[in-house]
Amino acid sequence: MPWTSVPLKEKFDLLHAQSRALKADDAIVDWEASVQCAGPRDSVLTAGGGRVFQRSSASILIFGPRPRAARQPSRGASATCASAAAWAGWEVLDDVGFRNAPAWVAADAVALLDAPNCPSGRMDLLLAPDQLFLQIHESMGHALELDRILGDERNFAGTSFVTLDMIGKYRYGSDS
Repeated sequence: MPWTSVPLKEKFDLLHAQSRALKADDAIVDWEASVQCAGPRDSVLTAGGGRVFQRSSASILIFGPRPRAARQPSRGASATCASAAAWAGWEVLDDVGFRNAPAWVAADAVALLDAPNCPSGRMDLLLAPDQLFLQIHESMGHALELDRILGDERNFAGTSFVTLDMIGKYRYGSDS
């Protein structure tokens, strides 16, 4: 079902309920439930007079409880524990379990407060696909964004060590 066909009140009511459900523990001091929808509108006009108009939508779902780190003050516990993105409409909420997620997202966020510190050293690591995507994006993607390389992001999110003359020549990452 297209996002535009869902009444605005239904969207607000769902997000409000999801947001309330994320505040499942007093340790959670900040939280968010959001849905973003965007999509291109394409028009194709042919020499023979044909016209094709297409509109697609990408849905981005984010949950973000932020637990208080009072039990371990040296650790700034913060987590966005669930997110999903898909080229889909309103039905994607059910496809990814959006309506049932606040309970386990909040529980996981609070559990992070008592989790042991990550061990140091060289070892194998298993990441869920959404975390792997995020890790690659944060570790490598930002440094390779042209707006940062050109200095356009410096006032907002920082710069990059990559320079224009490095593009296409510089190896970024390990051999393995």
